[in-house]
Amino acid sequence: MATLKRSRIPEQIASEIEMLVREGVWKPGDLLPPERGLAERFGVSRASVRDALRILEVSGWVSVRQGDGTRVAEPSHSLGRSLVGRLSDPNLVAELFEFRRIIEPEAAALAAGRALVTQLKQLRSLIEDQRLSTNDLHRSLEIDMAFHRAIAEASGNRIISEVVTQLTDGLRETRVRSIAKGFFPERSLQAHVKILQCLEARDPERARRAMRNHLQSVSNTAGGTLSLQVKKGGKL
Repeated sequence: MATLKRSRIPEQIASEIEMLVREGVWKPGDLLPPERGLAERFGVSRASVRDALRILEVSGWVSVRQGDGTRVAEPSHSLGRSLVGRLSDPNLVAELFEFRRIIEPEAAALAAGRALVTQLKQLRSLIEDQRLSTNDLHRSLEIDMAFHRAIAEASGNRIISEVVTQLTDGLRETRVRSIAKGFFPERSLQAHVKILQCLEARDPERARRAMRNHLQSVSNTAGGTLSLQVKKGGKL
């Protein structure tokens, strides 16, 4: 491998692994070599490999599971893959947030009526983790997205759960970029607390409204005027 700028090494490794997957060297479901093997293959540190795998997981190319290693993602993750490469288009990002404001409030409303006690406990645990992570922006962001995925799963609708999972994964990079512009973990935490209170009260309408308000705030943070405009300048 040619000499790489240190800050770009993980991105370069991720690109090379992606190319190998595209060429069929590693196929969907295949287990990738361990970090040590990949580090030796590319002549870099294990830390760089770890960062590269994180990039590939974000973009939907690999799936990382505790105890199972890293596998090439199945084609069902193609929605997340297709989004990541186009998130520099502000119109697309605006439409993605518009779509989330249609789907996720309804997921919250369904969850208010369907969530199991164990699922509510999981959401409460995520909020406590988020409360302890407000000084770690990236960790807070990961918990934020896990919270949304958990609500989608608690809706009891498998299609909603899968779509929300892919959308939150696809939007991860946009949210990470938004951190530099101003990300407010405390604001996200407060919104999540309100949503969970509505779920625990088994109040679908309040849960729907709380989620809608939260996503409106998120879209404002991520894209400024994205929540107010769509591709042709119409109102959402």
